[in-house]
Amino acid sequence: RRQRQMCIRDRGADSPARRTIDKLILSAGGMAVLVILGYLVFANLVAFAAFGLDKRAALRGGWRTSEHMLLKLALVGGWPGAKLGQRLFRHKTRKQPFGNRLNLIPLWQGGIAVLLLLLMTSRGREILAIIL
Repeated sequence: RRQRQMCIRDRGADSPARRTIDKLILSAGGMAVLVILGYLVFANLVAFAAFGLDKRAALRGGWRTSEHMLLKLALVGGWPGAKLGQRLFRHKTRKQPFGNRLNLIPLWQGGIAVLLLLLMTSRGREILAIIL
């Protein structure tokens, strides 16, 4: 009877999507990948919401979110959400210093990612030693 219950509960457990998810979770780095993806989804939702709330506050004359805070939210992983919020809410589009800073964030993040990847390999460390 117990074996029958497990079979009923595990229906669909052999689907390709389920096997992929199981491999991600069971692999050593898989859990880290899921945590990072979860963090990025959260950061983007927060950045997107911050732009929406700031636009509403601007229209109503209420308390505003500082540009510094909006840029920080984009910098810590919420850039796509911030950019989507900027475009969708048509918010902070005329402020060129702000727009330029917001647009530079993914370049900065990409540079940091490349640097970290180089530091993770011995060949990358050799290249960095030559450059620096």
